[in-house]
Amino acid sequence: MNQQLFFDRPVTLDVSQMAISEDWAKYVITHELGHANDFLHAQHLNGFISSMKPFNKPPYVTDYAKTNQFEDLAESYAYYHLMPEKLKEIAPEKYEALAKVEAVKSVDPLNMIASQPPLRKLGRAIGELLSKLPYPVRMFTVALGTSLPLYSFSKAADDLAKGKGDRLKAKSIATSALAAILTPPSVTLATVIEGIALKSAVKRGKISEDTAHKILDSTIALVLGPLGGALKGVLDGLRSGRSSRRFEMPGRTSENLGKPKSPSERGNLRKGIEVDKRDWAKFLGGAVLAVALGVGIGLALGPALGGLLGGLIASQNFTAGAVAEIVGGRLIATGISYGVSRAVSQGVKKFLE
Repeated sequence: MNQQLFFDRPVTLDVSQMAISEDWAKYVITHELGHANDFLHAQHLNGFISSMKPFNKPPYVTDYAKTNQFEDLAESYAYYHLMPEKLKEIAPEKYEALAKVEAVKSVDPLNMIASQPPLRKLGRAIGELLSKLPYPVRMFTVALGTSLPLYSFSKAADDLAKGKGDRLKAKSIATSALAAILTPPSVTLATVIEGIALKSAVKRGKISEDTAHKILDSTIALVLGPLGGALKGVLDGLRSGRSSRRFEMPGRTSENLGKPKSPSERGNLRKGIEVDKRDWAKFLGGAVLAVALGVGIGLALGPALGGLLGGLIASQNFTAGAVAEIVGGRLIATGISYGVSRAVSQGVKKFLE
């Protein structure tokens, strides 16, 4: 996963600042790592860590932390890793919030693998090698890493739209590419495995291709979070049931689809198109309303319910509680967004019929 996709800003460290003392250099670097983690968390559609409730309000660990939510997070992050007891004493809520985020990262399977000493050593060697390459070459590698998931998603989506090739394979590639753009590497890996498993299950006759497509639709919704849940809810709501309303153009039938042969028929055709446009405008307005309500209610209730669930579990296991609060809150928000948007879109559909 290219971590520079949305926040491709170099971190500039002043050599004179780094030379003040070793402890100060560690502090500044850790502070900047706090910004990087904040931005990466937001890139994965979980929102900025700095937007969580404890941040951007007193107590602050330093005067610089009062600047804005991002600096508050970065200063707290530096204290969490270099002076944890002091952060716990000054701002216990901020300490707990960062502890939860770190706990979730600690159980990410790919993070656990990448943290092994041999891989860390290999990563450091690769980093040193890349740093010796000319600047244009390094920027090319960044651009390539960023563009590959985007190209894969665009190509797969285009194949799906045009009905070209294997539709299940195209949707599976699109799902994994979207996950590579918006989620941590472990989620991307899971979507790749899911795609392979679904393809195999369809080939062996264990499930139908239609069922596999529905599973991938749900995965895409989960990758996109509350917005994905809301969009899927609207689509499912509009597809559900049978509509008694038929959008027909006056003077036209399924047996008579040629060009209008008289002025009156052309007038009826124009009138019919105008009616269709008004109806679809209403449907579009209803869909936008359904998505807005779904996302709004999901984001309002999901984190709160996730916090309650995490609090109950944390009494037994802090890490499990942190996962339940952060990951569970996102899943709950997505589910609520889906349910609300589906119900609203069904209501709009019935009202217009």
